Amino acid sequence: MSDNRKENKKEIDLELKDILLEFLRRWKIIVLFSIIFGLVFGAMRYQKDYAAAHIPAPEVKNTTLEDAYADLDKDQYERVILAVSLKAAIDSKSLYMNESVLMNINAHAEDAVILQYSVEGAEAENIVNSYVNYINSGSIVSDINKEGVHVAEGYLSELIEVLPNQTEDAMKNFTVKVMNSDAESVGLLADAVNDQLTTYAAKLNENNQTHILNLDSRKQVQIIDEALAEKQDAYAQETEDQQNKLASIKADMNANQLRVYLDMEKDIFIWGDDEEEQTETAEDSVSGTEVVKVSINKKQIMIGAVAGAAIAVVYIFLAYLLSTRIRTKDEVESIYQTRLLGTVRKEEKNHPIEKFVWKLENFGHKKLLYEQQVQMLISNIYIACRDRKTDSIYLSGSILETVDKDLLTMLEAGLKQKNIHVIFGDAINYNAEELLRAAEVGSVIFIERRRKSYYSEILSEMQLCDANNIQILGMIMLEN
Repeated sequence: MSDNRKENKKEIDLELKDILLEFLRRWKIIVLFSIIFGLVFGAMRYQKDYAAAHIPAPEVKNTTLEDAYADLDKDQYERVILAVSLKAAIDSKSLYMNESVLMNINAHAEDAVILQYSVEGAEAENIVNSYVNYINSGSIVSDINKEGVHVAEGYLSELIEVLPNQTEDAMKNFTVKVMNSDAESVGLLADAVNDQLTTYAAKLNENNQTHILNLDSRKQVQIIDEALAEKQDAYAQETEDQQNKLASIKADMNANQLRVYLDMEKDIFIWGDDEEEQTETAEDSVSGTEVVKVSINKKQIMIGAVAGAAIAVVYIFLAYLLSTRIRTKDEVESIYQTRLLGTVRKEEKNHPIEKFVWKLENFGHKKLLYEQQVQMLISNIYIACRDRKTDSIYLSGSILETVDKDLLTMLEAGLKQKNIHVIFGDAINYNAEELLRAAEVGSVIFIERRRKSYYSEILSEMQLCDANNIQILGMIMLEN
């Protein structure tokens, strides 16, 4: 029997299910690694971007601007042109995001008016197309601005759109959505849109496109505009990416490149409404003290978090693969060629994830109360003693000192009722006197703990029993 145990010990089967559950059991490690690596990656990128953005332009002494241009080779000059192009794009996007009414609307509480129109007439379908083209082409925007709506045409056109019509008679209907920064403003703009469409209807009738334009419904609502939210986020993210790229390019520039860049930057500067403030900013840029806002790179944090989780998964797998502790209850019979008398798991205040893992692992098995588990264990021990014709057992194990005293008391009391005498001992492979006691009793049951008891210690105990003709009745496995 001892030789069989040695041979089986060399081949420990890895159960895929238990490996997958191990990742869930050790979820805290995965979360911890994700947080640590996410913070490290984010901090490293932030430090790099901050350093790049705050490198002052070095002073170039005794060199004219013309000399600075002349000293640049083709690659250096192209890098400057790229930086200038990025700066122009950043300024353009920033100006648009600051001045566009649409980009400053709260997309999660957007004030809008929905105007539903229908057309009556012989050529209703063609006339509907005329209205749609009138709106989409921007002609209506020019007419509205003449009526005193003080919004630039480019920004006003974003606030008026024709929605896809899903009515049964869609070819004779069209729907207009009007947006603005607040409920009052959107109401006024919707009035202006309706007035211009009424005026446009009169013009079409004068041109022999006889019809009647009906305003079937007008609804003022507050909606969540997911498309607008995505557009706003995309603009903000693109601007941030371009700022980071510009900061990285400038960090690699030499003195002449920076001087040429600052000279070119003046020509592409985009003016806004506050000319005094813009002038100060431009002067700061030329003097080399440009203030660049550096923000935390969320993508880098996500990359770090994913990398941390991946490293944690690899670590958990290797730890599981190289573990020297008993993993599953099935290993009791497959490795040690002995009977599993039962498993015991005491209910504790575990984390919900740990409870979920336990349910997955024991899916399809009825849950027994702690007292029921102990009673099943007592019955199995009694049957094992009856089959081996013994009325005394020596209870040993490599972790016996950590076993719950209540469990030992319940076992002793339950077996005593069945006339089985229980002797509690210690690890027989470390205590010569305990080995003698076990030999005197003649029958041993081991108590071991899953993921705590070492393969080598269990094997050493069993080999001592085999060598001294002590019969092993089986093993009790503690699950927590």
